[in-house]
Amino acid sequence: MDEQELKEKLYSALDSKAELNDLCEKLQVRDLEREKRYSHAATLIAKLCKGNEMLREDLVNLLSQNESKQKAHVAKIKSLQSENISLKTRINELEVELQEVNSNFDNIANSLSGEINKSNHFLLEFKKLTSQSSYMTFQGPDSNKIESGQEVIHFEPASS
Repeated sequence: MDEQELKEKLYSALDSKAELNDLCEKLQVRDLEREKRYSHAATLIAKLCKGNEMLREDLVNLLSQNESKQKAHVAKIKSLQSENISLKTRINELEVELQEVNSNFDNIANSLSGEINKSNHFLLEFKKLTSQSSYMTFQGPDSNKIESGQEVIHFEPASS
């Protein structure tokens, strides 16, 4: 091999070495960019995991609170249902009492109506008697003596 060939091979090798260096630098730049992206991705993943964990804790807390509230609502519903049953029972009792009171009022009204009729009858009889007594003549000391032809009416005490 002669010197010229050696020089050409040397230049060729140096040229190839320069190209290899350029490629290595490019690869290093790419690796750095990839490493930065990986680091950024790892940071984002860590933030997402932390956020996910916080959301999971919040969800567990909300589920626990919801369960407690649900138990409280169920207890309140049962209490209201029991109260409702008690109120319905009391309403039924009051309706029975009202029917008894109405029945008593009806009995009283019927009794009073009968008494009013008796009183009216007695009043009419009394008026008749007093109108007849104006025609009565009383003799001497016996002022209770009844003349013949007069009707005698006996009053009965009112029944209660």
